[in-house]
This record gives sequence, C-alpha cells and structure tokens, in this order.
Amino acid sequence: MKKTIAASLSGLAIAGLLLPTAASAGIGEELTIAQTHSLLAFRSGGRGVGGAKTHLQHVLNCLVGPGGEGYNATPPMMDPCANSGKGALNDAISPAQKQKIITAIAMTKKAIEINEPEPMQTATTDLADAILAAKE
Repeated sequence: MKKTIAASLSGLAIAGLLLPTAASAGIGEELTIAQTHSLLAFRSGGRGVGGAKTHLQHVLNCLVGPGGEGYNATPPMMDPCANSGKGALNDAISPAQKQKIITAIAMTKKAIEINEPEPMQTATTDLADAILAAKE
C-alpha cells in the first residue's frame, strides 16, 4: 500500500501536478526581487535619483530577462534575478500576467528617465504596486 501511494505521488510530481513548475517558481521569485528593488529605488530616490536609477535597472533586468529589451547586467549593473529564471516576461504563466508585466516594464522604463526625487518616489511606489498586481 505504501509503495502504491509513493508511486502515485511520484507520478503526480513527474507530471507536474503536485510540484510547481520551474517557471512558476521562477516567476514568483523574479517578481518579488523586482518589487524589492522598486522599493529600494523609492528609498534611494529620496536621496537623489542616481541610486534609484540603478535599482530600476535591476527591476528591468528581472522583468525582461537576459536578451530582453533594455537588459543591462554590465558592471556596475547586475541582474539580481540571474538564478531565478529567464525573466518574468518570459516566465509568465498566463496572458493576463504577461500583460501586467508588460505594463510594469513600461513603467520602469519611464521611471528611469525621471530626474527629480519626488516624482521618482511616486513612480517607484506605483511600480511596486504594479509588480504586486502581476504576482496575483
């Protein structure tokens, strides 16, 4: 009996019915890291926009993934999601989620162009909310 249950659970896991797929695990981690960096950008934006723009590049890297439009991991930039997946856009698990990520990418690119602290903080707060919405 125990062998039958174990074999059944093993079969379900192999079929992807019991364990999350690598993409769904990656997307959650990528969006969490992107949201964290958008909040770090908010915090940095109050001190000047230079640090905020660095964190926003990290957000963009997590969202678009390697080879995506705007991706830049050339030092001093980095990709904090390098070991998490192929980029949230590529790992999206539904068309609705993909559209929310596309919106967040556009917001990130727009925020990178901001040069004043107060508008930067507003944009990064809105971005963090948009990324949260993509997680749902």
